[in-house]
Amino acid sequence: MSQIKTMRNIQIVVILLFIHYGCEHIISPLDIEGQSITLETPSDASVIDENGVTFSWKKNESIDLYRLQVVTPSFESSKQLVIDTLLDTRIFKDSLAKDKLYEWRVRGENSLYQTAYSKRQFEIRSSENISKEHVVLHAPKDGVLVDSIPIFFTWESIKKAKSYRLQIASPNFVNPNQILRDTLIVASSYSEENIPKNRNYHWRVRAENDVFHSDYATADFQFFPVKDISDETLTLVAPLDSVLVQDKNTSFSWQSMDGATKYRFQMAMPDFNKASQILSDTLLSQLHYSQVLPVEKPLQWRVRAENEIFVSRYATKNLKIIGSQDISAQKVTLIAPYDFAVLKTTGLNLSWNKVDGATKYQLQIARPRFNQPLEIVVDSQTTNVHFRVSLRDKMRYQWRVRAINEHYQTPFSRIQNFDINTAN
Repeated sequence: MSQIKTMRNIQIVVILLFIHYGCEHIISPLDIEGQSITLETPSDASVIDENGVTFSWKKNESIDLYRLQVVTPSFESSKQLVIDTLLDTRIFKDSLAKDKLYEWRVRGENSLYQTAYSKRQFEIRSSENISKEHVVLHAPKDGVLVDSIPIFFTWESIKKAKSYRLQIASPNFVNPNQILRDTLIVASSYSEENIPKNRNYHWRVRAENDVFHSDYATADFQFFPVKDISDETLTLVAPLDSVLVQDKNTSFSWQSMDGATKYRFQMAMPDFNKASQILSDTLLSQLHYSQVLPVEKPLQWRVRAENEIFVSRYATKNLKIIGSQDISAQKVTLIAPYDFAVLKTTGLNLSWNKVDGATKYQLQIARPRFNQPLEIVVDSQTTNVHFRVSLRDKMRYQWRVRAINEHYQTPFSRIQNFDINTAN
């Protein structure tokens, strides 16, 4: 009996050992300590605007369970353990408090082993959605010319915005040669002092907060520094005289002014204080102007310099045009000496008739004749209708006269002959 009992005990031990070692071989957990969890959402250092957070990570077939922990603000300086749960799924959703910094981590576990933690940080902020807001730009206004620095950029503030992104490009944002500024500003204004002059610019602003931003509002401006010429007076050059003999175009001119880009020419009759007629009002880029003017009328003309911003004082002059009569169809009639006269003296008084419209006369005396002259004895101008001259004795002469004014002249008169012979 004792042998049978002993054999049974041996059999029980063998069965127990078989059961023990066989089951251990079949269900022993895998060693996962060298593995890690790949986190998906929330991403590291992300900012979330909703308090509903979805935690997710990649599934690992070697892992049965996942331990998720969430603290605020971090595991190194934890103030609160927000979540600590063991999950058999790779996704977990929960609602967390806003305006806080969080750190979350996940590790894999089984009955004997566990992986190291994988962790990330994120933040939940209570930012308002401002993506549909519109920034209203105040200055510089669209299309304006800016002539001095600093240039002040201003716009309407948006209540839900925490900052504004200002950008300045030249000549525009479509084909920019230069992005002059790209800056984030808390205030709704900005001043710029370092900007290249004589260029076209586009500027734009959008509102931003921690999560959202609006569309850009855009305007363009020109920056051309302009000299203040408002206290300056230019110098008039011509006409020099206040009375001018003229019956064709009258030419006006003046000196250039530094800082001016154009000039305004005006003319009134009789003057600008009591103008009965404005004869001219024109804007010019050149330093001269011409116009046909009425004769025998008192006039006043003036010029001022201008640029894109400023105008100078007017420089003013009076003017009266005296017309020249066309005398080209008239003729001078010689009076004395008569034709073929023989004179007994060498001192002569020559005379001729007056021509209306003439201001002077040209007298010529040739010896012995104009077509084959040995000498042009006299070629002089006089305002009188007579001329005294001393000539040589025993000589034959011819003489002629024509009338002249500012713009016209008559043909020479008919030629007349005379001799001087004091011996007879």
